[in-house]
Amino acid sequence: VEPNSISEKDVETHKKKFSKANKGLTEELELLAKELTDKSTREIIEAQLQIIQDPEIEKSVSAIIEEKLLTVEYAIYSTYCKFIERLKESGSELFKQRIVDLEDIRDRLIAIVCNHTHKHPVKKGDVVVAKDISPTELVAFYEKGMAGLVMEKGGPTSHAAIIAKSLGLPCVVSVKKATKNIDAGEQLILDSESGMLICHPDKETLKSYRKKQKDRLKLSARKCREVFETKDGHPYQLLANIEFEAELPKVAEHGARG
Repeated sequence: VEPNSISEKDVETHKKKFSKANKGLTEELELLAKELTDKSTREIIEAQLQIIQDPEIEKSVSAIIEEKLLTVEYAIYSTYCKFIERLKESGSELFKQRIVDLEDIRDRLIAIVCNHTHKHPVKKGDVVVAKDISPTELVAFYEKGMAGLVMEKGGPTSHAAIIAKSLGLPCVVSVKKATKNIDAGEQLILDSESGMLICHPDKETLKSYRKKQKDRLKLSARKCREVFETKDGHPYQLLANIEFEAELPKVAEHGARG
């Protein structure tokens, strides 16, 4: 983002743009947090909310607009980059995991003030291959029907990996040069149990994994259809606890009663 100048008469307009963008993104994340039932996933979204509501960030953005007479988009970019650098210099792995949150919030705020619409060209059944992915992007892709996730960065405790697990999405992380070596439309097998990614699987491998997948679904469905009883003989049913409408097909797929 270039440091473009503004006139003094435009200062209030740019400050209002920031306030409006901040408020809009806050409301969006608050709504998402309310919909989430998984504690770990909800905590990640709540952490993003804390970042957005940080008074130090708001103060820095306002100061750049007022004192340096620079655009709101540059003020947002400069402020968040400053905080990102602090986290990088900390040397803490825990802090470094927050970098993707800051980058996501920064980019989304800039998109809002610049009236740029985020487009997610993901179709049902797609495997998303990315260097990294933010929690909000992952949820958006999931709602569009993504089938799995491959990331170059991150680890088992990264935000994306935690959310993918809570959503039941196969996820393989720390795959070096994945975005460079995997072509769009390429057939992949994600074995999240072993952490293995298979590119260009042959017919026998595909057949083997499809059988494993089918057997697992049958076992899951059979377990859900079983009659369960408490120790004192009272029957009960297992029901599905879902977070998103996109999960509804999985309810029937796994044989849940409701």
